[in-house]
Amino acid sequence: MILNASQRTDIPSFFSDWFFNRVREGFVCVRNPYNPLSITRYRLDPSFVDGIIFTTKNPEPMISRLSSIAGLNPYFFVTITPYETDIEPNVPHYTDAAHSVVKLASIIGSASLCWRYDPILITTKYSIAHHIKVFTELCKILEHSVSSCVISFVQLYEKTKRNFPSLREVTLEEKKELLESLVPIALRYGIKIRTCAVTEDFPIEGLEKKGCITRSVFASYTGIQVPPMCGGAKRKTCLCDLPTRDIGEYNSCLHGCLYCYANYDKTLVNRNYAKHDPSSPILIGSIEGCEVKNSKQEGYKAQLSLF
Repeated sequence: MILNASQRTDIPSFFSDWFFNRVREGFVCVRNPYNPLSITRYRLDPSFVDGIIFTTKNPEPMISRLSSIAGLNPYFFVTITPYETDIEPNVPHYTDAAHSVVKLASIIGSASLCWRYDPILITTKYSIAHHIKVFTELCKILEHSVSSCVISFVQLYEKTKRNFPSLREVTLEEKKELLESLVPIALRYGIKIRTCAVTEDFPIEGLEKKGCITRSVFASYTGIQVPPMCGGAKRKTCLCDLPTRDIGEYNSCLHGCLYCYANYDKTLVNRNYAKHDPSSPILIGSIEGCEVKNSKQEGYKAQLSLF
């Protein structure tokens, strides 16, 4: 089993103490987002967990403690974008985030992390020229620390449109112009770009259309081949094919990014965060009065050893 920590919230940024408490106690509880009284309990043991995928805008709070989870095969997707506090109110400045990635790579290696440059949005302030300038700066910092970068363009989910009403989709022409500039810049610094949730095909040398959380990525850093029958892409436009179980919870991320699809609004986020207890088995609130079921877990290593 592979755990995802998390596409619902930023666990490394805001809930690191809670996560490491869970590792010490050997299990984590996760609330069903569609049925709050239904909770699943997962064991955090290398015998049952083949890997943990972290998605974060700030890995810094976890870096000093990574040795305690080495056996769980951590992999980090670190999002670094060129926006300021008008778009990302509580996100570290992009140069600070990049230097955290350099530090992270020195500990876990470049094969166990990936830079995400997404979502890309275009405004008067955040023009194509601005993206090219900042992307080049970031490549210079990350040159020897990352070998891949995942790019995607903003999608107008209902939550996104409500929280960021002036946002528009990136046009086909803008996507093409930007990718034609960014791909050769990245390659100059030894970084390959692949797209995520991009439906169009752009015939640009060096550009890969592979998705982000994939079986091939997982196999490249763990050596574990996940069988094809074990999962599929999460969305119609998504090429990610690695089956994972998310241990996070929606409406709990304090970054406050205007384009976010995982938060309903700031009031609900603050209310939920006030319920967070680092010593609780569950991220938000308690499990009191809920139905808790143990997950049927089996590591892929154990399955493959049978053949």
